[in-house]
Amino acid sequence: MKVLMLILASDGGENPLYSTLETLKRTYVHSNPYIDAYFYKADPTLDADWKIVGDTIYVKTEETYPYLWKKFWLVLQAVEHRLCDYDFVCRPNLSTFMILDRYMKHVETLPKERCCSGVVFYGGQTIPFPAGYCFTLSSDVARQIIYSDAIENNHGIDDRCVGVVVQKLGIDIINHPLVEINNYVQEEKSLLKEIDHESCFMVRIRHFISSDDKPFGTDTETRLADDLTVHRRLLEIFYPTL
Repeated sequence: MKVLMLILASDGGENPLYSTLETLKRTYVHSNPYIDAYFYKADPTLDADWKIVGDTIYVKTEETYPYLWKKFWLVLQAVEHRLCDYDFVCRPNLSTFMILDRYMKHVETLPKERCCSGVVFYGGQTIPFPAGYCFTLSSDVARQIIYSDAIENNHGIDDRCVGVVVQKLGIDIINHPLVEINNYVQEEKSLLKEIDHESCFMVRIRHFISSDDKPFGTDTETRLADDLTVHRRLLEIFYPTL
């Protein structure tokens, strides 16, 4: 069983959160011999459609969150010639902590063809989609995405667009567990107990604040302090030798 992991990333400009999360994730994503991991980022200045530098794939498009479909579509093109080497393509984001040995046990339960697995969301629309925290596609579906005409002008929100494509292909999304952390200090004991279940292989970490002048989840200092504390704690628990 082999998995190609494509991690949604960005340089984040002056925001140090994303670069720090990338550094932390890099400490463990290459630790499983059955997973080949790459970070992928947008770079509109490229001379070609994509460029691979070490474990980073740059694709020629704008960084326009949350409209990241073209970014995902291009990175699949960049790796298309290698898809035959893998059973699955996994697409997590930076703020999702992955427990890789448990994840591999999960993919062993999945069909190797016509498969899409993720946390099923609707988000106010009628078509279900696999949440962008982390979703998994069989390699044949990843290849079909490249040539699909379901998304006009390849413009849209990436996880929602995956939902549109797999629905057009007649594929149901296989749901899997999720643990979300947005208040680790208050919930530490119960959360660690929940994470301890063997079925849990991904943890969505994003602390939120609410104030009159800031919307939820936009306080960089809060997320730097609280999100990174949780990531480092989970690293200690699940990757103690790294």
